[in-house]
Amino acid sequence: MVENSTVREITETIRRAPVTAALTVGCVCVFFLSEAMGERVYARFALTSEAVLRQGEYLRLLTAAFLHFGVQHLFNNMLILFLAGGVVERNLGSLRFLCLCLATGVCGNLVSVFWDAYTNAQSISVGASGMVFGVMGVILVILLRVRDRLGEGSTLGKRALLMLALSVYSGFTAGNINNAAHLGGLAAGVLLGLLWTHGRTHYDLSGLR
Repeated sequence: MVENSTVREITETIRRAPVTAALTVGCVCVFFLSEAMGERVYARFALTSEAVLRQGEYLRLLTAAFLHFGVQHLFNNMLILFLAGGVVERNLGSLRFLCLCLATGVCGNLVSVFWDAYTNAQSISVGASGMVFGVMGVILVILLRVRDRLGEGSTLGKRALLMLALSVYSGFTAGNINNAAHLGGLAAGVLLGLLWTHGRTHYDLSGLR
């Protein structure tokens, strides 16, 4: 029964959130392709402040969001993107959700670039964490909008805040984590969420309860 329920949830996400499914599959495909092609993929498309600010390779702000270092890095980001992204896409629509992911991914990487330049860091960064945190930012906005309809005693909002707080905290306590990209993506997601949900009264909360 549990397996059947899980399959139904995955199928429903693919049907109602095609961009979420496409981005997830795309990142997985890019990962295996980059593993097969070797270091030259990361040398050409990963994010570094020098490449962006000094050499004008602005496309790296986007391409780096689709690369990942290792299976665990990929799995963590894709799991959250698939589960949370489906909720956000159903509420914003596929086109806006695509714009959200691209914008928050770029914004997160842009903040990372300027932070590295400010701190004179020479880091190489990849990953969809900026867009993942952007998606989480929109979920926080949606929960804020519907807080009066969650029912007395609901802990959904608190659990979402706790999950986000733990994600940010783990970023600051673990090594090799691009916190600037996380916070930049989160801020961009909150701002876009506030803009795109302004005046809206109906939300699809399936997958959040």
